[in-house]
Amino acid sequence: TVNGPMTLATKTFTPKNYKEATNCANAPQWLLAMREEYDNLVRNRMFKVIKRANLPAGANIVSGRWVYKVKSNGDGSIARFRARLVARGFQAKKGTDYNETFAPVAAATSIRLLLAIATSLTLLLTSADFVAVFQNTDLPNVIYFRPPPGLNSKKDEIWALQSPLYGLPNSPLLWAEALKDALFHFKFIQTNADPCLFMKITEEEYTLVSVVVDDLIIASKTQKQADTLIEEIGRFYKVKNLGIPKYVIGVHIDYDRERKTLKLNQQ
Repeated sequence: TVNGPMTLATKTFTPKNYKEATNCANAPQWLLAMREEYDNLVRNRMFKVIKRANLPAGANIVSGRWVYKVKSNGDGSIARFRARLVARGFQAKKGTDYNETFAPVAAATSIRLLLAIATSLTLLLTSADFVAVFQNTDLPNVIYFRPPPGLNSKKDEIWALQSPLYGLPNSPLLWAEALKDALFHFKFIQTNADPCLFMKITEEEYTLVSVVVDDLIIASKTQKQADTLIEEIGRFYKVKNLGIPKYVIGVHIDYDRERKTLKLNQQ
C-alpha cells in the first residue's frame, strides 16, 4: 500500500478453486484475472464452441479447472493476480488425444554453465518471457474440453481445442518442438549435452540461449544481438524482453560484468 505496510504476495490468500476465488476479499482481482485469461484464449483462437449433441460418437471429454497464483515483484510485493485455465490431463487418452509426451527440461547445471561462461567472457545477460506459451502452438488433433465455471459456457456446450492448454500431457512437448524449430530458423545449434541449451557462434556473434519452459536466458557479446533475437522470435510468438535477469528457477542472480563476478543465492 502507498501509506502503509507493503502487502506481500506470500501473505495474500490464494484460492484453491473458483468458489474460493469468487468469495474471498480479492474476488474483484480474481474475476478480472479470469476474464483476462478468457480474452487471451479467444484472441488466440484457442477453441471452437460446439454442442455436446454434435460430438463424434465415443468422443473423450477432458474437463478443466482454474489455477490461481499471486505473482510477486523482486521485493516481494504483489505484481499481479494470475488465473490460468488448466486441463485435467489425466483424463486425456493416449492414442486418442495424444501420443508422445516427453519434453526436455533445462538442467540446472547447464544454466549455471551459461552464467559461468558469460562471466568468464564478460558477455551480456538478457532474459525474455513468453506470453501464454502453450497457446503458441497447434494441437495435432482436436481435444474436446469441458470448461470450468466462470466462462459463461452453457451446459450443452463443449470446447473443441485447437491449441494445447496447460495440463494436457503433450503441451510441453509441442511447445519445445515449436521453439526449437524457431531457434533453428535463426541458425542456432542445439547442444548434445542439454537439448534446452542452444548456441550460435560465428566470427561476428557469440550467443548462448537457455530455454526454461517459457523463459529464455540469453548470453551475448552485444545487447543488440540479444534484442534482435527476441524481436525475431517475436515475429512467431508473443514474447517480452525483460532485460537483465534477476532470477532463474528460483535463484537470485547478482552479475557484475565489469568486475567479472557472479553470485547466486536462494534468499
